[in-house]
Amino acid sequence: MGLIRFFKENTITVRSDRLLDKERIYHLDLYNSFSTYSTTLGNLLLLMGSDEHSSRQRELIVDLLPPTSVRSEPHSLPRSVHQILSDDEFNEEQRKAVFSALLCKDYTLIEGFPGSGKTTTIVALLRCLLEMKCSVLLTANTHSALDNVLAKLRKHVEPEKLLRLGKFSSGCSAVSDLTLESKIRSGEGDKYILARNILKNTVCSTLHLKAFTPRVFC
Repeated sequence: MGLIRFFKENTITVRSDRLLDKERIYHLDLYNSFSTYSTTLGNLLLLMGSDEHSSRQRELIVDLLPPTSVRSEPHSLPRSVHQILSDDEFNEEQRKAVFSALLCKDYTLIEGFPGSGKTTTIVALLRCLLEMKCSVLLTANTHSALDNVLAKLRKHVEPEKLLRLGKFSSGCSAVSDLTLESKIRSGEGDKYILARNILKNTVCSTLHLKAFTPRVFC
């Protein structure tokens, strides 16, 4: 690990944290931040773990084994799930996507063109998972994408089942009351940290809150 001090057309000067053997050939990888590097390295170490969970992840990510199902047919799902999906708001393809995700043990890929109803499908899936008493973590690449889903979801789910993680300033006004900071100020913070049946929303970045480190989401 080192820092680039300066570079020219054919020369790069790097300040390293260790002595380098001048007889060896080195390859330089550029990382824009140390936090990204440490997160990536940490995730790689977890992937190479000896436990059953890490072994299964390697099978899916490295060996590209297909995902498995935990249930065989949609009729094995709770009646409340079928009631949610019976709404005329959903078309057959959306119902099929939600059923596939609910029946799958590992992962489900849902694709669609812009405007094809992916957000509506995600909201339906989240409603079903919460109805099944699952603890869910929803992530997105941007705050706006996350808040768009959450704004639609709160029309169907009680606010006490939703928790928006992230800086208060990054959340839109429609979901600002669902942030951890807002709930703590209102005196409700403890029950959200300890709750099991809760949907947590955050962007796809490292979550540094120690309270959620041991959590496993289904």
